[in-house]
Amino acid sequence: MENLPVQIGWVEILQKTLQFISRYGLKVLLLGLVAAFGRGMQEGAWGAISSIGFWGLEFVVEGVRLGLVILVIGNGSLKIGFRRVVAIFRAKKSDWKLIWTQFKKNVSANKIAILVNFALFLMIAALFNFSIHVGIEEGLLKYLKNNHIIDAMASKWPVVLWLKNVSIIPFTLIFETILILLLTAPSKP
Repeated sequence: MENLPVQIGWVEILQKTLQFISRYGLKVLLLGLVAAFGRGMQEGAWGAISSIGFWGLEFVVEGVRLGLVILVIGNGSLKIGFRRVVAIFRAKKSDWKLIWTQFKKNVSANKIAILVNFALFLMIAALFNFSIHVGIEEGLLKYLKNNHIIDAMASKWPVVLWLKNVSIIPFTLIFETILILLLTAPSKP
């Protein structure tokens, strides 16, 4: 029996993204904070670090991002997500052909919905990024330096990247993972 395409609503991907964040917000925030502090340290927010420290933090930051994707794949459970990721590598060639066929059907049947979701996502991302840069320009950086929260010699980048790692980067990873999960999902009978 041939699978029908999954129908994606006009704002379904964004809704599922926001639902995931509201349901698992603490986990998302904790992962984001680990990445944020890692990036802040890499960019010199609290002083210079060694090159070994820099690369060690790079592994931590990227590991946390991978953990967030696995969390989404597992619908809030790292254990289930890890099992599902492992299962991907155990799939047979015939399974991959079915997944690819379903993906093409789902994309073809949902072109407009995908474009609407992406357009809205891009507007939200632009708003996040604009807000971060306005905050920096309106004195956040000066406030953090004057109150010795970050190093007096730090540039704006540790703060920019810290804010992005607790806001738009997790939002983007969750959105993209949910999009791929929806596009590769078989239709439900």
